[in-house]
Amino acid sequence: MQKMTFYFEKYDKKSKQMYMRTRVDVSLDQDLKVAKFDVDLDSLPTVYLDGYEVVPTFTAKNFDNNQTFWTDSNGLDMQKRILNYRSYYNFTVVIDEMHQNITGNYYPINSAISLKEVGSLRQFTVMNDRA
Repeated sequence: MQKMTFYFEKYDKKSKQMYMRTRVDVSLDQDLKVAKFDVDLDSLPTVYLDGYEVVPTFTAKNFDNNQTFWTDSNGLDMQKRILNYRSYYNFTVVIDEMHQNITGNYYPINSAISLKEVGSLRQFTVMNDRA
């Protein structure tokens, strides 16, 4: 097992004060062929809004999952999802300068989201420790 820790800090150039800090622990298990990324958001910038959500974005490059993924269903079981598809109604993708197709593929995750590569044993799973 190998472990690396990365620290990311962002400072305000004018006041020279740190306003955002993140730590990422990366563990590589050669026996299980698993890489684990543990992200700890120590602080977030102050935003003067009524409410906002922090949403991480992960990219799995060179990973063919046929636009299919699985999300948990309130912690009970994993539900099969297909990007831009609903079996019960006609899903229309609208992407232009004023609209982004985010909400149609937005699934709140209580425990995990998973991608499985077609024709392979490779899997990419993101798990959170709190909802």
